[in-house]
Amino acid sequence: MIVAYNNADDSSDDDSDGGGSVAENTNNENDTEASEPKNEGTLILAATCAPQNITYPQDINLLNEARENLESMIDQICDEYNFYKPHMYREKAREAYLALAKCRKHTGKRIRKAIGQQLQFISRDPGYVDMFVLYNNVVLNEKQYNRLCMIKELYEQQKYIRQ
Repeated sequence: MIVAYNNADDSSDDDSDGGGSVAENTNNENDTEASEPKNEGTLILAATCAPQNITYPQDINLLNEARENLESMIDQICDEYNFYKPHMYREKAREAYLALAKCRKHTGKRIRKAIGQQLQFISRDPGYVDMFVLYNNVVLNEKQYNRLCMIKELYEQQKYIRQ
């Protein structure tokens, strides 16, 4: 259940028995409202409620996203430094991912096969980036370096899980 808080603009429904004048009551209310933060926004009360645009991070989806990030990083480096793009089997990798993503029933055998394929595709791509950095004096920016470290860590974790 989602509850949205709306401020009431009508203050004439006040049932206070303070005995003071209306001017005194409104001044006191304005003082308390100014000192307290306003409550606005959406409140999610139940633990089972969650925004729909957040997906559960499955291994195959993480590996596919890591592969796509590596490919885009290599494309940026090659375009910036005018290098030839290495052959990365993009179409085959995407086809292998979609073979699992589009099927209705995700059996254990299909999941293991797809994860293994994605690991093979990812295993060669960091080598290209390392080769560009070591032999061609390419400098990665901070975002690319952090992403590369994260992808290498993901690859090592998935490789360890697969063994």
